[in-house]
Amino acid sequence: MKSKLTTLPPIPFLVPAVLEALLDSTQYGEITEVVPGEADLYCAKYLNQYGGVVLSGDSDLLVHDLGGDGAVGFFKDIELATYGDSRSLRSQIYHPAEISQRLDLPKAHGLQALAFELSMDSQVKFRKLLVDSQSLRAVKAYPSEFKDFLKDYKQLPTGSSSTSSVKILPALRSRKEHISFPTF
Repeated sequence: MKSKLTTLPPIPFLVPAVLEALLDSTQYGEITEVVPGEADLYCAKYLNQYGGVVLSGDSDLLVHDLGGDGAVGFFKDIELATYGDSRSLRSQIYHPAEISQRLDLPKAHGLQALAFELSMDSQVKFRKLLVDSQSLRAVKAYPSEFKDFLKDYKQLPTGSSSTSSVKILPALRSRKEHISFPTF
């Protein structure tokens, strides 16, 4: 059983806690950005262009086009590791491009084909789901539904940025003295 002192805050408090820690950081404070709505599109765009790892609680991020060097780690997988006198956080990291390649999914569709097959029939066994994804069965059979499905995963246009974060960050920073979030 994990000690309460070594576990992360519950998921609803984790994002504000991480945001608070990042904003307080001398290394990351100035580059931390809050975006309007879902951050997935912004994260996917960045990872596609520059590579890296995003920590998320949302597995849908794996379906986005993260490019060859983009990866995702999940909050639920983060553990506190102790090595002698030092402590650090560690997590399993998922590389969608590698997963897609190992599953032999069509390169142009990748995990989107698998996710679409799953959305069309969530009761099917994984082996059939994989075979159908490899042959693009549902993509070919339901092209308009697939097009609609992809709308949630469409990348932001080049040059898109969060202009509202300019207003949001000072508001978050000014509320810091009034709200206390757990830190790790």
